[in-house]
Amino acid sequence: MTETTEELDPDLDPATFEARWIEQTAETRVLLQHGHTQPIRDLLNEIDENLQAFDDGGYAPDSDEMHGIYYDAITRAAIPYGQPPIAVDEVARQLRNAGINVPDIDLDTIGHRTGITPLRPDEVHRALDGEPSLPAGLEDMAKARQSIERAITSITVNGQSAQNHLATANTILTSAIEQLRPEQRGNMEQAHESVRRATANVDYMTETAQKLDVEVTLYTLPDCVGCNATKRALNKAGVEYEEINLQERPELVETFKQQGLAQAPIVETKDGQRWAGYNPGKLREHGLDHRTRQQREGGTNAHADRER
Repeated sequence: MTETTEELDPDLDPATFEARWIEQTAETRVLLQHGHTQPIRDLLNEIDENLQAFDDGGYAPDSDEMHGIYYDAITRAAIPYGQPPIAVDEVARQLRNAGINVPDIDLDTIGHRTGITPLRPDEVHRALDGEPSLPAGLEDMAKARQSIERAITSITVNGQSAQNHLATANTILTSAIEQLRPEQRGNMEQAHESVRRATANVDYMTETAQKLDVEVTLYTLPDCVGCNATKRALNKAGVEYEEINLQERPELVETFKQQGLAQAPIVETKDGQRWAGYNPGKLREHGLDHRTRQQREGGTNAHADRER
């Protein structure tokens, strides 16, 4: 048991998992305060899918997914919404039975010990289940946000398309600011500035994506458990990837946040698909996991044998 713990350290350090709970609680609170509920829904769907697959026995005992599922369970516990497919304690029990000695995390006292106030179930349910509403006079913000999101998803596929979407957002916001009273302009002007920064970034990101002959671009942060788990999975599968440290590119963080990607790592495929966080299901979906690669290579070899 001791040897297993030392082998997996520092990924199984209790402080690492407590830091994940703190980070997710803070991120979710900020998103709720600003009315950005869709990224929270997307994250819940992804994590619940992973937890359900684990509970159904879909992960092999020695797979990389087994090492990341406790990280997912702690992340899910930070967002008190509905009933998760499997509780944190049960995830820990099953992992220990599989020889992965995960630490006990006392979620009942973590808020008191860390000084971070846990999210209340009622505030999360009210925000996610209620009808979204826009402040009077700011309807154009929604239209501009749509254009920004379209631009972000177009960046690695079509740089000109991204620029066109950003130009549309810029025009909408300029018109909206002119029509508002001075005391109403604060948020609009901030959004306008975000569009200008995004426009400055889009050329760089398009050029970078075209230059890199890799299957995946991985945007990471130091000491990030999800980043390490994703890199292990890609390395095991033999996937070529380019790693970019987001601490050195803060302007990209702002760009990703506009798309609702608020959790490291950000994984970007060659065809421009993106998602946030360690997500074995997404890796499988895009053929970036070890098992899919083995099956693909096995099928190719079998076909070559028949040809010979």
